Amino acid sequence: MGAIETIMLLVFVVLAALLIGYATGRRYGLVQGRRLGRAQAPLFLRRQVLATGHCPICDATYDEGGRRQPSHSGLNLE
Repeated sequence: MGAIETIMLLVFVVLAALLIGYATGRRYGLVQGRRLGRAQAPLFLRRQVLATGHCPICDATYDEGGRRQPSHSGLNLE
């Protein structure tokens, strides 16, 4: 095997290793991001309800004492 073939093989192996590392890291990062999002979503929604007094899920409004106010949409979810 000549010097050029050896260099080309080395470059190919390095690029393949980088591609495998990138793909593995990306997959791990996506899984970790989804897990973090699932953990933080309920906390974010709770913070939003407490700050605004309006639930983005059921469209209910709450007063400062935590009591549910009548719905403006005409739906009675209680």
